[in-house]
Amino acid sequence: MKVLFQRPYVARGLGWDGLARLLPGWQIDWCEPDETAEHLDGADVICPSGVPVDRGLIEAGGFGLVQQYGVGVELIDVDAATEHRVWVARIAADAPLSLCRPGQAS
Repeated sequence: MKVLFQRPYVARGLGWDGLARLLPGWQIDWCEPDETAEHLDGADVICPSGVPVDRGLIEAGGFGLVQQYGVGVELIDVDAATEHRVWVARIAADAPLSLCRPGQAS
């Protein structure tokens, strides 16, 4: 499973390597927002963090999920995602941390 984030860290001072240790066998990658198209190869999930995900990006990738963290999905072309059978989901920015920890019931 390859997950592509469009920001260099989870939170200030916390890089993606910490998340990677919690998900053995998963490939965690990140890129600058304007470089997303060049990093889509093999991505199963993209996490745009407020970066537009337009029809062109959806058609260029082979991913199956756009996971937005925070408010709204207005920057995601949901119609194009639906046409290409790409799931679109979001988790609220203020969701309890326990929802984000693998293997923990909330």
